Amino acid sequence: MERKLDRRTLLKGSAAILGGAAASLSTGLSAFAELGNFQSTPQGQTTLTWYALDPEWGVGLDGCPIDPAAVHQSTHACHACNSCHHHAENKLFPSMTAADQNRAHVGCKCLVVEGGELPVETWEVLFGAQDNIEREQVDRRWDWVADALAGEPEPAEYAFDNPAFLRVWERTDLPVREGVVSRSWLWTDGLPFTGGLSEDYEEGPFGQRLVQYCDKARMEITDPNADASSIWYVTNGLLVVELITGRMQVGHNAFIDREPAVVNTAGDPDDEDGPTYATFGAVLDAAPLPVGSVISQGINRAGSVATDVQAFIDEGVSVGYTDEVTNHSIAAPFWDFMNSSGPVYQDGEYIEAQLFLDPFFATGRPIAEPYWAQVRVAGVQQFVLIQCFERRVLTYTPQNDPNWRVEAGNVGRHYYAWRYGAE
Repeated sequence: MERKLDRRTLLKGSAAILGGAAASLSTGLSAFAELGNFQSTPQGQTTLTWYALDPEWGVGLDGCPIDPAAVHQSTHACHACNSCHHHAENKLFPSMTAADQNRAHVGCKCLVVEGGELPVETWEVLFGAQDNIEREQVDRRWDWVADALAGEPEPAEYAFDNPAFLRVWERTDLPVREGVVSRSWLWTDGLPFTGGLSEDYEEGPFGQRLVQYCDKARMEITDPNADASSIWYVTNGLLVVELITGRMQVGHNAFIDREPAVVNTAGDPDDEDGPTYATFGAVLDAAPLPVGSVISQGINRAGSVATDVQAFIDEGVSVGYTDEVTNHSIAAPFWDFMNSSGPVYQDGEYIEAQLFLDPFFATGRPIAEPYWAQVRVAGVQQFVLIQCFERRVLTYTPQNDPNWRVEAGNVGRHYYAWRYGAE
């Protein structure tokens, strides 16, 4: 019979409430061993502590910290209370700071509690390397933990953490998944590859915002009190800008300087010849190609540009638009895709409509010119047209089926690996 880890059982077992009297963690470790196939820590092995938020410490109704009980008549108060219980049952954290910064709602009074100790190797499976600068913002769900403690890999997919994220995905990608239309994926062919995460962002509540990573982008809600019906309620970050410049954005005007990403923008991840995000840092100031002109320029991994290449001229791909804001051209296949119509899922039904209510919603604006590059795709070398936008990398592969010639690169995967040091 499959057994799932239960936060309350583990907390009652270890019960070391911070700020109170010290308590033994041996019972908590025994609970891990029983419920999660966890082996007790060998003598002398280095361990690290995990933490959680406990909503049951208070003196209100049924132990809820919202008091007096009459407050429960308030819809907001009940929602907040339920948020605490849901949050606490599904989250754990690598530090007191991370737990405190990832509270479920404004005014949360839950105590930060010490859950127990784990061997360093297990702890790092859950939270990442100890010296990772982002680990304070990482939290993990208990279903992830059950798999990790049982020696199983993390699940490949997770449910959307917010209904607004699901709605955005459903609009363009559900019709593809259900076979209603044949076109390339905009977000992911399945579900996100992470759960909901809280990341530092100065303009978010308490300096944090909810994000979730899909293959091709990161979904974000910076202001949960904004108009949820707006197409900009859920944004997808300027990840390509960050990957090219090496400047990780943690607020509208706040950045942390890192190194540009030496990660392939397209093709097989182990291709040693294709251009990386760092490659495009050298060509961000290139002048725009004229509208209607054939794109005949190519770029290699070192950032060297060749022009008037006959093989590229023979492809006959031209410039379709010039963005006056960034002063960059957009290849015609990409501009057509950004303005295309087709089946979308909206309000519970399939309709014919524009894929994007704003052509720049998903991609952002162009930050570099389109370039041909030789990349390896599924082990085969071929020429692919690549263009970097603020939020996405778009590719055009002439050899593909016509409905799949324009594709969005796996920017979400690439960015997550760059930021968190994970594959």
